[in-house]
Amino acid sequence: MDHRTSQLLYAYWNGVRAGRIAPRRFDIEPSGMSSLLPDTFILECGDGMETRFRLAGTRICETFGREFRGMRFLSFWPDANADAVRDGLARLQQDGACCLLNFDAGTDGATIAFETLLLPLLHTNGAIERILGVMSAFVAPAEMPLAPLTAGPIRRVRLIWPDGRPDRRHGDGHNLARPAHPSAGVGRDAMPPLAPTSGGRLVIANRRRFRVYDGGRGDG
Repeated sequence: MDHRTSQLLYAYWNGVRAGRIAPRRFDIEPSGMSSLLPDTFILECGDGMETRFRLAGTRICETFGREFRGMRFLSFWPDANADAVRDGLARLQQDGACCLLNFDAGTDGATIAFETLLLPLLHTNGAIERILGVMSAFVAPAEMPLAPLTAGPIRRVRLIWPDGRPDRRHGDGHNLARPAHPSAGVGRDAMPPLAPTSGGRLVIANRRRFRVYDGGRGDG
């Protein structure tokens, strides 16, 4: 994780998790992350296409000039990124991955780099049906353009396993299709472009590339 806000939210979430695949939705206390609330959001998980925002912080809404509540998560991104985002959501729900997205957003004459961190939350019946997220710009709030930004292409998708490996015990309780095992025969041109990065392991799953960082430590 590169952004300090992502690091702080991950540390809080991981502490509340206390060794489980994920904390429960109602274990998350706003008072425990009060400084991060303007940049945080909650998603309600569906079948990938129907994962929606339940709420979003004031800075996110002001930055993008819209009300996020009820909006489909995939509709926020360009269509070319839909499969990569959907695959990341599937691994989060099935195997307890944390998903890190780097993207650019712009307005006339300005392009800002952002980082989004997605963290699984247990809801009813022990299923991952909620996602805690944070969306942070790599500029100070005072330097943000006044005009609303529009999300551009995702430059990088990374998966972080808090315990160093997927939690296979949890995957059978979901109706999402598990991404295929890595295949040496997948062509590079069939996958969305990802920016070069150091460290971690490159995993090819369901014709998508992911940079995987074990344990959520180091430069990931």
